[in-house]
Amino acid sequence: MTFECIVLGLVVTSLVGLIKNLRWWWKGLLSLGICLALATAIVAIIIQVR
Repeated sequence: MTFECIVLGLVVTSLVGLIKNLRWWWKGLLSLGICLALATAIVAIIIQVR
């Protein structure tokens, strides 16, 4: 649950940054992509361990 909250926080932060700084939209998308990639990788590892 803690990990999910952290990921959600990172995603929300990226979206807020995207809205506030439209000229830096690519940084927001990059951050969001990295967060999603890390989340997917960790979830895959957890599934394999179980």
